[in-house]
Amino acid sequence: MAAVALLILGTHRVATAQVLHYQPGVSNIRDFFLATPGFAYAQYNTYYASNTLKDPNGVTVDADTIAGFVADETRVFTIAPELSWNPGLELLGLAYTFVVSPSFANSHVGAHREGGGELEQDQFGNGDLMVQPLWIGGGWKHTYLSGGYAFYAPIGKYTPNAPDNIGLGFWSHQLQFGGYYLPNANEGTVVMLMTTYEFAGEQEGTDITPGDHLSLEWGLGQKLGTRWRLGGSGYLQWQVTGATGVPDPDARDRVYAAGGQVAFWPIIERFYLSGRLLAEFGARDRFQGLLGTFSLAYTF
Repeated sequence: MAAVALLILGTHRVATAQVLHYQPGVSNIRDFFLATPGFAYAQYNTYYASNTLKDPNGVTVDADTIAGFVADETRVFTIAPELSWNPGLELLGLAYTFVVSPSFANSHVGAHREGGGELEQDQFGNGDLMVQPLWIGGGWKHTYLSGGYAFYAPIGKYTPNAPDNIGLGFWSHQLQFGGYYLPNANEGTVVMLMTTYEFAGEQEGTDITPGDHLSLEWGLGQKLGTRWRLGGSGYLQWQVTGATGVPDPDARDRVYAAGGQVAFWPIIERFYLSGRLLAEFGARDRFQGLLGTFSLAYTF
């Protein structure tokens, strides 16, 4: 359920407010199961790096300019602590959980000037706040379904048209639905599919309203003994509606990714550590790079 905005600063996507809050590929394969009753803490530490910008046709191009410089690369490190509460309530076999997640990010953009000169720009600050007041889920013999609604409050560091923003400057809302296929009774093997649809309001001070985005995440996970989990996973993300207030309202970005993850449970079914690395491909109208996540979670 992790929701992290990887702020690709100084790029075409941010300049036209095309980036939204939800970053697929951050949540682990089994994170869409609801936690057991009580409180749980998770922390997603995410690193994104890219020096490849794609145009609307998928051709590699130079990035946008920053004070006369051409952006070459972007790196973003994000920390998203997440607190969830399952009160133990059930209705028709469905459990309920409430989730809140602030975020903090350190961004770096490197650029050069034609004919000589370089620019290095770094920024650290708080990002926007994710609140998920509704997250429900329940299981049957070989399936588990979950879904919910969340919103993002624009409390992060933001100044209209500034190249070093951490917050995005607008409210957005997301709907999620998906689940798991469990071929074995012991849940040793899981097949995951989750869809996320996010739509946003107008960005403060710019008259820009970003286009809606649809994300599809997939994963295949396997238990190895009682403490280890291995898996392959990835995502597909598309901009499905045009933005308003931008030079090219018909532009649509997209990106795909695939990779693997490994998780270890020092305390079985209570505390885990997980690492994941995904490589993006097929990007259009955005950066294409590598996404790495180290996460931990503890159930009280």
